[in-house]
Amino acid sequence: MRRVRDPQELAAALDALHGRWFSSEDVLYDPEERSLSISLARRDEGEGPLLVRNLGWLYRRWRVQLRETLLVIRGVRDHRIAEGDWRLEAVGFHGGEVTIHALEVPVVRARVDALDLEFGDTPNVVGERVESCALGFLRSYEIRR
Repeated sequence: MRRVRDPQELAAALDALHGRWFSSEDVLYDPEERSLSISLARRDEGEGPLLVRNLGWLYRRWRVQLRETLLVIRGVRDHRIAEGDWRLEAVGFHGGEVTIHALEVPVVRARVDALDLEFGDTPNVVGERVESCALGFLRSYEIRR
């Protein structure tokens, strides 16, 4: 697990977390620890995708395992979480508040004593992503947990 306490290091954290998916149901608050834990899903690059259906170059369907990346925000005094499924785009810190943005909208806000984030990949499988490709282009995808 990597720890970030300096706002200048947030760019490195964003590089590691950008594009991960999460649901508001995957955000847990621990009042004793005053921590907010977010289970993020990442595409497993270690194992190749499993071809589920193949109609030549016209249509293919792939299944890819999703593994967990855990993000923990420590020293949380208050927090708000928007309902829904989100793709993490940015992490910010300003005025004692950590914000997680999806589609340029803050979906998680946590008032904190000081910046203290911890994150890292785990070996846990948290679901799968089913991708449909037509003529070699990604047409759609679905995340199953």
